[in-house]
Amino acid sequence: MREHIRLDGKKSDEYFGPAKSVSAREVERLAHEIGLAKALAAGSSQLRLLAYQRIDRKPAAVLGACYNRSLFRAGLVLVGSHAYGALLNELGILSTGYKTLNIGLVRGERPDVVMPKGASLVEVEELGAHAQTIAHLDFLVEEPIEAVCLSPNQVVPVLVPAPERFAVHKLFSSQSRGAADRGKSGKDLAQAAVLAAALEEETPGKLADAFRALQASGKAAAKRGATAAGRLLDAHPDAQRTLERLARR
Repeated sequence: MREHIRLDGKKSDEYFGPAKSVSAREVERLAHEIGLAKALAAGSSQLRLLAYQRIDRKPAAVLGACYNRSLFRAGLVLVGSHAYGALLNELGILSTGYKTLNIGLVRGERPDVVMPKGASLVEVEELGAHAQTIAHLDFLVEEPIEAVCLSPNQVVPVLVPAPERFAVHKLFSSQSRGAADRGKSGKDLAQAAVLAAALEEETPGKLADAFRALQASGKAAAKRGATAAGRLLDAHPDAQRTLERLARR
């Protein structure tokens, strides 16, 4: 008998049969899986003490279900705030935490419909649901990287956007949101500024390369975003100068 915590927080039992019917090899395999799960959960708790970003149990359970069904291997990419948290951990950045239960997932292929502003819905057959299309998501997920999301009791391997593309897309989206989402523009700019500061310190030039790769239809909005984000970087003059140069292109 093995217990699982379901997405709704309830326990679920998995019955393997009478002890005599389970082989020694199967018992060893299950013991290894349980031991690994406990070790990962303990490691996640220790990393939290070192200020690593962690997500709540429920979104972690959703991501875990996606991983167990090989959806990330098939090209699904995590975006949004949880991807940002994973990038902070990957880059070794200490920053203000975030709190959200929303999960952004993008198919690793060009959306059927891409609107310059606003969004529409397309059917995602493999998930049995409809998804929102947002401008330039194809740019965002073109070169994803491997990362992990930490939760109080899980470590989930995921795919997330490359940090330079994430930052450039945030510059664009900060200036392109519809009226209902305008309040998120400040968060977009803050995330872009943090990543820009780290990128210019560790890998100068990557942010500018990603900016050049953005489709022409997104450049004007991204330039406005670069101007606004640059104002947040007085303590990081190299990144500030880079954003100022991008805004003038």
